[in-house]
Amino acid sequence: MDAALIEKIREIIDDQEKFDAVADVLEAAEQERKEKQRQGISRAQANGVRFGRPPAPVPEDFPSIYQRYKEGSLTSKEAQTLLNINKYAFYRLVKKFKQKDDIP
Repeated sequence: MDAALIEKIREIIDDQEKFDAVADVLEAAEQERKEKQRQGISRAQANGVRFGRPPAPVPEDFPSIYQRYKEGSLTSKEAQTLLNINKYAFYRLVKKFKQKDDIP
């Protein structure tokens, strides 16, 4: 529970026993809310709902540029510039293509 909320409740309720009872009820309600949220997320994932940012599309010309990079006619920096992607995205795509082609 939020510290500011606890302090505000403590200001309103002077009796410690009443405060403890209210705090317990609020804590139980928060736990129940979190459990329902977990269940809802699990149900959604079981139904195929994806969470998070969608993956960026692979540039259309990546296969041909990757082939030229693999042959050595392009450096990684040149390939990144041609594809207009950063080095992390480039190497992630290279790794993906290597796994797809089962290339060591």
